[in-house]
Amino acid sequence: MIIYLYLCSPIVASAIKAIDLIENDTSLPGRVLENAKYFRNEMQTFGFKVLNSIVFNLAKFHSI
Repeated sequence: MIIYLYLCSPIVASAIKAIDLIENDTSLPGRVLENAKYFRNEMQTFGFKVLNSIVFNLAKFHSI
């Protein structure tokens, strides 16, 4: 139980900082999608089978 309480504070602080970053810099979500698309394309280039993702389907829907 003590370890759980000890880990909780850094996890919560990290989550709060991530939310602050996303709220203050609106380019970050777009960069994440661009990086994910690049990663998927490179994995396919190297012969890996990459399954469809709901995140990419939603991104395509919102960009229309």
